[in-house]
Amino acid sequence: MGFFELLLDYKNYMPHGYCFLWFPELVWLHFISDLVTAVAYFSIPFLLSYMAYKKSK
Repeated sequence: MGFFELLLDYKNYMPHGYCFLWFPELVWLHFISDLVTAVAYFSIPFLLSYMAYKKSK
């Protein structure tokens, strides 16, 4: 098996929640924190555009 096939084979990795024993509180904590991070990253271009628009007026 080639290096990249071995690297991308999903059977070599444990499930995402396995490291914290699938505690629902920790799963939700990770989900919510990832969601907040994603919203922050996607809002940055819109806020910069808005600020540039306001400054140009």
